[in-house]
Amino acid sequence: MGMGEISESVEITVKTIGPAPPSRLSVSSPIKVRDLRKLIATSSANHLPIENLRLVFRGKVLDDTQDDDDRDDVYLQLSNGDSVIAAVKPKPPPRHLRDDTCIDDDDLDLILGTAFSIIFLNLGQRQPGDMSAYSIFNDDFRELPGTLNADRLDRDIRAGQI
Repeated sequence: MGMGEISESVEITVKTIGPAPPSRLSVSSPIKVRDLRKLIATSSANHLPIENLRLVFRGKVLDDTQDDDDRDDVYLQLSNGDSVIAAVKPKPPPRHLRDDTCIDDDDLDLILGTAFSIIFLNLGQRQPGDMSAYSIFNDDFRELPGTLNADRLDRDIRAGQI
């Protein structure tokens, strides 16, 4: 056993996040976190996926090992009536629903460059006698309200409005 202690059997409550009701489980104490994770995954009515199962005990997420080199197993000292929360990391959304299909900068430059090239190359030249977009809506070629020109600026400056 770990920590040189005598193993005793205790009954704990396992609360699964989601619609499943809490369940009671008899385990030995102390127990390796890795073994507790396997026991909860296999004893659950839902058969939780062990690779995505996270355990929370007294507000702390339980890790299988103390450090990153996977040598020192973590033992958990449990008492009768203790509660362990089991949470399953959700599956990622299907590939076609992920938001990793964004356009990168090189593609955006190509798209914008192509769009501006198409617009510029299709502007063409107006022939004498052709009507412009301005003249289509202004038959008498009168100044449109709100048009900014030198006469308007001069008039506003002299009137003290600017």
